Amino acid sequence: MFPVSLLSSYFKLPRNHRGSLRMMPGFIEIFNPLHYVSSEKWTVVWQHLFHTAFLGVGAKILSGVSLILAFWLIARKDNLGGFIGFLLIAIFFAYFGGFLHVF
Repeated sequence: MFPVSLLSSYFKLPRNHRGSLRMMPGFIEIFNPLHYVSSEKWTVVWQHLFHTAFLGVGAKILSGVSLILAFWLIARKDNLGGFIGFLLIAIFFAYFGGFLHVF
């Protein structure tokens, strides 16, 4: 379980009128991240996630796993559709980051 004190030091979690954390916030407040995170932080987090997914180590790992799954599907399961699908995913993650960096 993640300690609430670490969360409350980084994010502004909803609090009641006495200053303690509300245990039962409204249904919408639970799923609205902009209620307890500023829009600038939220934008930075998503930009970092996309930058990591397409240009970083994550893209290389996903490309490698997809390539392994593609060859496993064609060698062991004789599944041509799965092979082509995972091969296209591997190519996408391996090469799309370079094109994205050019623009």
